[in-house]
Amino acid sequence: MLAYFYTGGPFMWPIFFLFVLSFGVILEKLCYFLIYELDATAKFKMKLATLINSNKDEEVKILCQKYKNTIAKTTIFVLESVNFKLDTKSQIDYIIEEAINDKIVNLEKHNWILRMCASVAPQLGLLGTITGMIRSFAGLSGGANAPEVAIGISEALYTTAAGLIVAIPCLIIHLMINKKIDYILNDLNRTIGLFSRRIA
Repeated sequence: MLAYFYTGGPFMWPIFFLFVLSFGVILEKLCYFLIYELDATAKFKMKLATLINSNKDEEVKILCQKYKNTIAKTTIFVLESVNFKLDTKSQIDYIIEEAINDKIVNLEKHNWILRMCASVAPQLGLLGTITGMIRSFAGLSGGANAPEVAIGISEALYTTAAGLIVAIPCLIIHLMINKKIDYILNDLNRTIGLFSRRIA
């Protein structure tokens, strides 16, 4: 493997850097979803919705304090920030919107890195291949024989392969994370939307 890396030339280094960067982001996201979002079960969401609809705010707060997921944290934030008896509808809507936006930013944090790695790694690989092929054909015009040129081209293709090896998992995981975030936001909007019904 190390031999392939050195054979690929200087463009293998930025591709390797993107690999390390994306691997770090993937680990961070995996830990976040496993630690914080795994307890957002259907049972929790149903119990929470029942309590919110019953206007049992203290019980809602006690229930949410036992959980780490985004819905529980946002619900606590809304309950602590909103006074349903004194605040106007526009004030309450603004607080709810800000709470949801804050969670969106948090959930999407570092996602751009995966998107960048998925886009840039194949381009770097292609560039490495092109420069390798230019060198190979320059050698052919300088008197190198065809088998030597073929070997040069074959080695130049390593960078394209390396770029795709980094990009494809990044793209797949980026799409999976986006899908998971969509699910969380849908649940969040449904749950927090229950508070809005009180002032409708």
